[in-house]
Amino acid sequence: MIRWKSPRDSGRRTPPGADYRTIAHFEADKNWPNPAWTLVVNNRWFSPAGEITVPEIQVLVDDAPQHLLAPGAKFELVEGNRAVASGVVMPAERTLEQIEQLAQAI
Repeated sequence: MIRWKSPRDSGRRTPPGADYRTIAHFEADKNWPNPAWTLVVNNRWFSPAGEITVPEIQVLVDDAPQHLLAPGAKFELVEGNRAVASGVVMPAERTLEQIEQLAQAI
């Protein structure tokens, strides 16, 4: 689940659609920014106002540390020198209650 920052908070005007790729900074990645990992984000659901999306995500390269994508992992999406969104990895099987709780966490 991703919460997109508003333009006034240095975010994007609109969330991207499918096949969006950008640098992700994972909270658990103690080596950030060397190396930095590119995340592929395919948004599948958009909230009515567009500030929250539920995507499928994956790291662009196979040799990236896959443990960073563990359910509950928090991350920021970075474009240039600004964080445009924050997110949390959701479990593959999730309930509406879990989705609402995760939305509050980011």
